[in-house]
Amino acid sequence: MGFLDWFRSASSRKAKIEGLEDKAITLANSHNYDAAFDAASSVLNLDKENLTALNIRGLCFMHQKEYERALADFDSVISLSPRYYPAIVNKGLVRMEKKDFESAIRHFNAALKLSPKDATIYNNLGFCKSLAGDFPSAIADLTKAIALAPNFAYPYNNRGFAKMNLDDFHGAELDINKSLELDSLNSYAYKNRGLLYLNTQRQAQACLEFYKAKQFGFADLYGDEVDELIEKHCGG
Repeated sequence: MGFLDWFRSASSRKAKIEGLEDKAITLANSHNYDAAFDAASSVLNLDKENLTALNIRGLCFMHQKEYERALADFDSVISLSPRYYPAIVNKGLVRMEKKDFESAIRHFNAALKLSPKDATIYNNLGFCKSLAGDFPSAIADLTKAIALAPNFAYPYNNRGFAKMNLDDFHGAELDINKSLELDSLNSYAYKNRGLLYLNTQRQAQACLEFYKAKQFGFADLYGDEVDELIEKHCGG
């Protein structure tokens, strides 16, 4: 093979890898994890040390609840590139899924050292602290996320949840409403607003919110909580 033929072959291979990377990213961002897994695996067949593909495949494993395989992929990424902070964040997400909140918080803080102005990491950190019951610290981190990205819907919802758990129902309602103003398809925010309405003796309105959460696919993303709330409070 002459140099020109080799160059064309290498360029074609690179373009194929980049196209598959883009496809995997798009599919993962759309929560189509089965197809994202296939695209990432195709990249890894061509380039076994591709950081993007390893990270996305790990993310797919995480959503399939194959946590050890997910951690193995994220560890591979970090071994190849210790400053590749998305894999550190994703390790934190796995730890959070496994309810190892202390380890998750350590990973999110480690990622923030590499990307100190990342609103998504602050959102994950704040949400994790809420799950761990540290609501004041959660609110502080979520407020940082909002300051960095005022149009990012998730930290408003998560801060509203934390405020609700501190009985600041007015502040919680303002935050959750703002979250839904920014993203009207967020099933988790409808669920939280339903919980808020339950806590403020508005059961009929709460049930409407739970049904909206169900309509917008809560079960596919987060599990059976909304179905259980409907069964318990709304007559099934």
